[in-house]
Amino acid sequence: QVLALTCWRFRLSQGGEDRSRLRDFAPDGGSNLDARLPVAEVRTTSELSLLPKLTWLEFKRIVVSIPFVLIVACGVGFVIVSFTTMQAMFGTSVYPVTAVVSEIARGTFTLFMMIIIIVYSGQLVWRERELGMEQLFDAQPISTWLPFVSKTTALILVQAFLLFIVMITGAAMQTAQGYFDYEWGVYAKDLFGIQFINLALISVLAMLVQVLVNHKYVGHFVMVLYFLANVFTSNLGWDHHLYHYASRPGYKYSDMNGFGHFLYGIRWFQIYWVLFAILLAIVCKLFWVRGAETTISARLDEARHRLTKAVGATVLAICLSLVAVGGFIFHNTNVLNDYQTNSAGRKVRADYEKTYKSYQSLPQPRITAIKLDVDIHPGNRRIETEGIYELLNKTDQPVKSVLVNLPTQDIKIRRLKLGDQS
Repeated sequence: QVLALTCWRFRLSQGGEDRSRLRDFAPDGGSNLDARLPVAEVRTTSELSLLPKLTWLEFKRIVVSIPFVLIVACGVGFVIVSFTTMQAMFGTSVYPVTAVVSEIARGTFTLFMMIIIIVYSGQLVWRERELGMEQLFDAQPISTWLPFVSKTTALILVQAFLLFIVMITGAAMQTAQGYFDYEWGVYAKDLFGIQFINLALISVLAMLVQVLVNHKYVGHFVMVLYFLANVFTSNLGWDHHLYHYASRPGYKYSDMNGFGHFLYGIRWFQIYWVLFAILLAIVCKLFWVRGAETTISARLDEARHRLTKAVGATVLAICLSLVAVGGFIFHNTNVLNDYQTNSAGRKVRADYEKTYKSYQSLPQPRITAIKLDVDIHPGNRRIETEGIYELLNKTDQPVKSVLVNLPTQDIKIRRLKLGDQS
């Protein structure tokens, strides 16, 4: 009976009784069924406004994940252990000053940062495909650059977050040792002004590898090979910063003149590699996988389609800038200065030992007293010294000659005299 009643009352079309109900919704209360309905307001959101939202979403997904928390916890533990062994440097007791603490903390935590970059670059590129939602995600009415830029920016922001953890851990270790002069400016310049740029560059490279290889775990393996190759090529003498991606000259912080002249060279290399990273980002955007077609030929066709005149002009401008900056760096490192590779330096030291090995057993006097007047000019990296070394023959043999070891390439000797002060 219920089924029969339902079939009797069900209608596939609007009947007269339905029209009578529609009259109640007419604006004038009449029977006009063609009354205008409210106009829906369509709001369009620009893709630039979506970028920070998507970036924040990707960032949160990383930092709240259990593997990330475990890796960070291990890194902090290693940093704490390294501080417990920091008692002296070169046999001299030291205070936990900010420059020393920052160097130890970032040096210990670097390995864990590299692990996070390798692991989560693959996670960011492959998340939708592993969840089986890639077609739904790729069908969204957004440009290809938006997911790539948001994911890459999120990975870079994760590095800033990790450096913040390093800074807080270092300050906590200073506090634990009774030292309260934290020098936040030194932390900021060292961690965020220098180290952060390098980590951001490596993050872009890791994203590019994942996109080009198009296999999550093979991409991880390629990045591991990259880090190993850097070590081996440096040992073989291929260590110029112009072709070692994201590399830059070393530096030291001094309480006398801060970072001194080091920052000038570091900034030029950072500009050079940032320009190169922009090229890598453009390549990554061209080959970003979107859709079901993932074959090499299909991706090449898609890349050619995405390579517009505007993109080509941008690439050309960046390449010209890269050549100009690289030429300036090469002129300063290899023309104005005597550049020496690690292998060449080892050869010089080996030749030195071979040349002067025969003098090893000769009796030589010992330095028993030093009196020096030293004028230091940090601004122009100059030092002037004048003084006397007192030598005493503590052997039972006569000294026929005195060997003096001076770095003649780095200093200018105005007067050197050996005399008898007795």
